[in-house]
Parts: sequence; C-alpha cells; structure tokens
Amino acid sequence: MILYIYNKEKSINVKIFKERDIKIKMKKDVVIIIPSYNPDYNLINVEKELRKNEYSNIVIVNDGSYSDDIFKSLENNAIILTHNINMGKGEALKSAFKYCIN
Repeated sequence: MILYIYNKEKSINVKIFKERDIKIKMKKDVVIIIPSYNPDYNLINVEKELRKNEYSNIVIVNDGSYSDDIFKSLENNAIILTHNINMGKGEALKSAFKYCIN
C-alpha cells in the first residue's frame, strides 16, 4: 500500500508496512492522505493502525465509490472528502492537497 504524506514543505510517497518504515518527528504536523475507490473493510484497519501509531490527521478521499458504508464508519475518525463520480487517483490527491493547504 502507498500512502501519500503531505506536510507544509513537500509531499512524498512513502510505502508504509510498519511504523519503522517512516521517520517523522512531529506526527501531529503530518497529514495522511488515502485516495480510495470502492474500498473494502481493510481501509478501516488501516485507519485504526494509523491512529494507534499516533497519526491524527487522516484525509480519505471517496473517489465516486458505489457505496459509502465504509466511509460513514470512518467519518468520526478521519476527514472524508467525496467526489460524486470517479475522477481518478490524481484528482483525488489534488482534492486532498487543496483541502490541506486551505
């Protein structure tokens, strides 16, 4: 899985498999962005694992998924941005970056 991590200086791709894979000193200043289209329940597990590792700023982009059940279960723990139709991962990331900047 690749999560896109945004901070005020730059955005970078980081493959996250375990906590030791990334070295970030100020987790509260990091925004985790997850573009998602028709996810399964593993998305909930990813969100829980991020929270367990003290990442509190999580933005999930619902990129026109057929069902929003999983997103509804996450809306109290993450910021959910929604596209009405599937626009692709690039547009999902742009939406999340715009949200983070504003």
